[in-house]
Amino acid sequence: MNRQVRSIADVTRAVAEGDLSRKIDVEVKGEMLDLKVSHHSLRFFEELTLTCARFHSSLSTLWSTLFASSLLR
Repeated sequence: MNRQVRSIADVTRAVAEGDLSRKIDVEVKGEMLDLKVSHHSLRFFEELTLTCARFHSSLSTLWSTLFASSLLR
């Protein structure tokens, strides 16, 4: 049980610091399994949010460029 908690804590800390590549890789059951599944779901939504933010940033840059070039004509 100690190893399981330590693994979940280490991965949670790494994800909080921005390392989304980390996963909880210990065998767990019961409440620990619920925590592991919840953590992986949270990672998925964090990755999705970052992807959307990057896409939005790219679109904003594109629209700004298009708008600026239309003003120059």
